[in-house]
Amino acid sequence: MKLNLLVLLIFIIPNVFGQWSAVRWDSTSSFHQINIVNENLAFFSGYDASQNPLILRTTDGGTTYDTIQPNANAFFIKGVQFFNADTGFLTVSDPFLNTIYKTIDGGNTWQMLPAAGFSIQQSFFVDENVGFFTEYYGISRTTDGGNTKQLDSLSLQTSDIEFIDANTGFISGANPGLTSAMIYGTTDGGNTWDTLLIHSDPNTFTDNFTEIDVVNGTTLFSVLENTNVIYTSSDAGVSWNTIVVDSADFIVDISFISASVGYVLSGNGKILRTSDGGQNWVKEYEVIPGLYGPSYALNALHFSDSIGYSVGTNGLIKKQELSPSPSSVSTILDEKISVFPNPAVIGTTLQVVSDEEIEEIQIHHISGKRVMSISPIRVKSEINLESGLFETGTYVLSFRSKTDQSNRVLVVQ
Repeated sequence: MKLNLLVLLIFIIPNVFGQWSAVRWDSTSSFHQINIVNENLAFFSGYDASQNPLILRTTDGGTTYDTIQPNANAFFIKGVQFFNADTGFLTVSDPFLNTIYKTIDGGNTWQMLPAAGFSIQQSFFVDENVGFFTEYYGISRTTDGGNTKQLDSLSLQTSDIEFIDANTGFISGANPGLTSAMIYGTTDGGNTWDTLLIHSDPNTFTDNFTEIDVVNGTTLFSVLENTNVIYTSSDAGVSWNTIVVDSADFIVDISFISASVGYVLSGNGKILRTSDGGQNWVKEYEVIPGLYGPSYALNALHFSDSIGYSVGTNGLIKKQELSPSPSSVSTILDEKISVFPNPAVIGTTLQVVSDEEIEEIQIHHISGKRVMSISPIRVKSEINLESGLFETGTYVLSFRSKTDQSNRVLVVQ
């Protein structure tokens, strides 16, 4: 009896966090991308049986679906990003151009953005007006919904792009020769870019960071292509550590919803979850060959705070509802620190209030330059934002107590 109980617990424990259920499948289509707007509204893009671009929409959390017709010229869908039921952007490739289309009527009609050009690699919109898109010859920013743009000459073969607001964002990819994997960051809306990480291995044919996932404003995760290695930073790219996911042959996709809780989709069809920032991984699902068809594979996964989806071949859409929500996971120290005002102005005084004794505060500019270190810290401390030390931009405040640590983003104007 004791042995049977132990075996039962082994199978129950991985599913306490949530179970994956197949909410849709067929025998012909294939999905590669997921866009979650809220717990009810989500979009899935891929191909139909005739290899034509396909976008499905659910408005009831995956129970039913309808089809959105992409622009007639679309040949390959690179990305779909909706902000609500009506307004969304579609990044596509066709035989003649790579560009971006916009809809304001839920995908019934699409209009090409005048500023998008013909060589778009990736795009990310902060809202309906502010967006960034990478081109073969630079990175562009629009503040008017794509009618006009400003171009920066940063040269990068882009794999992923993500912004946390109109000023602060990150790009992953490789140099034009694909000999070095690169991650860049900006704190001024793309006017300037700082090199945050370079990886080069002479023993590999190409180097590339395929994903960039940003949580809590300061915690970054990025995947080195064709490996099971995740690079992670807890201070917005100032310093980096590596996580090796031993149970994955290589990583296809990642999705982190906090600094602690994240998911990995491996090349061998496993969905893995970590609850401790990648130190340990639990298998939540594994593809069983032939379960939904002879060529069944998972291609992508993505999570919001309360729901997650994974998609693949044979029209498969799998869903997991998170209960309790892992977004509530935070360190005790996070809840005991107040920093104000934020944003702050050069020449003013920053107030730091803590209910717990802080041993040290380190302040870094997002470019990696250390501005100052302060210790010990009283219950209430003041930091003078002197013009000789601070400039306009984004800073990371790293707090350390005897038992915990926490990071905050400070914007100086």
